[in-house]
Amino acid sequence: AAARLRDVGAAEEAFAALKGLGARPSLFAFNALASVYMRTGHWERSLGLLEEMAQQRVGPDVRTFTAACGSCLKHRRWGVAMSLLERMQGPRPQQPPNQPQSPFQPPQPAALAREQREGSGGRKGFLEASVKTFSTVLRVTNAAGAYAQSLLVYDDMRSRDVVPTAQIYSQVIEACCRLGDSGRALRLFKTMERANKMPSERALQILLKHLVDSKRDEDLVEVMRSPVLEGRRLPSVSRRAYNTLLRSYVDELRALADRNAPDPSSPPSRSEEGAVRGIPMEQVFDGLDPSSPHHRAQQSAYRAQRQQQQRQQEETIPLEEKSVVITKIAVPSYIPRGDFMDQVVRWAMLERTHYSSPDPKTKFTITPLRKEDGQYRGFEMHVGDAAVECVIDDLPVAQANTVSTRRGSGGLDGTTVGKHLEVRRKSSTVIAPKAKSVLRKFLHSLSLAITNYIAFGSIFAEH
Repeated sequence: AAARLRDVGAAEEAFAALKGLGARPSLFAFNALASVYMRTGHWERSLGLLEEMAQQRVGPDVRTFTAACGSCLKHRRWGVAMSLLERMQGPRPQQPPNQPQSPFQPPQPAALAREQREGSGGRKGFLEASVKTFSTVLRVTNAAGAYAQSLLVYDDMRSRDVVPTAQIYSQVIEACCRLGDSGRALRLFKTMERANKMPSERALQILLKHLVDSKRDEDLVEVMRSPVLEGRRLPSVSRRAYNTLLRSYVDELRALADRNAPDPSSPPSRSEEGAVRGIPMEQVFDGLDPSSPHHRAQQSAYRAQRQQQQRQQEETIPLEEKSVVITKIAVPSYIPRGDFMDQVVRWAMLERTHYSSPDPKTKFTITPLRKEDGQYRGFEMHVGDAAVECVIDDLPVAQANTVSTRRGSGGLDGTTVGKHLEVRRKSSTVIAPKAKSVLRKFLHSLSLAITNYIAFGSIFAEH
């Protein structure tokens, strides 16, 4: 609890009370106090705790050393973290030559050294560091800017056959980019790609920025088009990175268009006028050079093809669908369509008496419209010479079998027909100004009536 609250005083007070009872603190108690020091960044107290554990002859485990290394993150004490790692697992099995030594070597307590020599398990009393321990040390070295030491930690980890995680790969890629080692950063990225591991957003942003600054355009395009980044939003990078990526796409499109381009000495055939095989015409035109001899011919052919497709679509549309939607309202899925349309039509038949006029230009009549099964699908309004329909469409909508305000409750029970209630007119219908005024007032009353049905279950709730 003290670790979560970052309360060092409470943790040390509880630890002292435990010792005051005359019982020797267990390894769990020491690890709990070490966790408090890790969260608060008290690295000096972590070293003192390790010495006290040695005096109490309580052998530290991997969690103890990991917490001690994590306590060095706040003050960027990368030398202390590396010395703790070496103290934990001993010297490397194979020490590469000409490697820089750590400038900070704190004195090792004699009691702790004796405890490690006499301890059991591991390699002569030493412990095997976990992948979390290596990740913690890498965080400390990267935060302190000791990127060369980060590479040493990574080499040490690989020499001990510890499999890196995606987080460790990301930390090492960041260190390589900071040191200017583009080749190793790309090799690590390809290793992650083969293992289907995703780098962190920070590491990916640093890698892309480094490739842009070093003007390695081919490597930049290869990274941005990697399969592991497919469907993922790229981090914010410079405009030059995206321009390089787009340029690579344009070059591929231009090469594809040149391979499929017709002979300039012969007129283009119908198949060549229709489209360039294997790629949409819109993308080909974006990649073609305007000075190309085939550019104008292919562009005119594409326009002719689009016009022909539009004419074919217009010819296949039924006449009853050639209408202009004036307005529409979404009908909730839980509303029964049959009862809703029945009340709408009955309301319109009653409401028409309020809008009837002896003037033939504003004469208002209502004609019900039915489906094949006999149910109402809407009604047709005649305002003077103009005819306007108010019908429910045929779009499917998922219908729920229960209604609940709790998230995750309820369920779907098939689909129903009728997603919107539309008011539409024929494309050739012209509505006079006086007829528009009458129609506007009627539709306003209709919207209020539909609101009553949605809120109270009946259009005639006010009556």
